[in-house]
Order: sequence, then structure tokens, then C-alpha cells
Amino acid sequence: MTQVEFDTAVVTLERNGRASIRTEYEERVFVSAYQMMRQRLNIPDNEDWEGPSDRELAELLHGIDRRQRRLLKQIAERLD
Repeated sequence: MTQVEFDTAVVTLERNGRASIRTEYEERVFVSAYQMMRQRLNIPDNEDWEGPSDRELAELLHGIDRRQRRLLKQIAERLD
């Protein structure tokens, strides 16, 4: 995933939420953000969670710093 593809996916999800997922890159960034939020909220793997609302997703993506953004990209690139 190039930096442009990643950045485009982040902006699209930040603006439009889950309903905007149309590309593999957007899906990968969403799953990565889901995992990041689950970890931040200390939600156990065996506990059901619908995932972030569109507002929560936008807040996360808007609020992450450069280091966290790099980590999000690394997670997205490692997904199968």
C-alpha cells in the first residue's frame, strides 16, 4: 500500500465512515483502526464488540499523531 493509497483511505473513512468502504485499502485501514481502538479500550478478544461508530472512527483517525499513523499503516499492510 502506497502512502497516497493509505492517506486517501484514512481521509475517506474520516469523512464518510464505514459506509464509504469501497476499496481494499479502506477496508484494511478500518480493520486496523478497529484493532487499535479495541486495544486502547482494553476490550478482551473473547468479548463481542461492534466496533467504533462513525463518529468514534473519525475522532480516532483525526486525533492520531504521526507515530500512531505509521503504526496504523503497518498494521494495515500486514493484514491478510
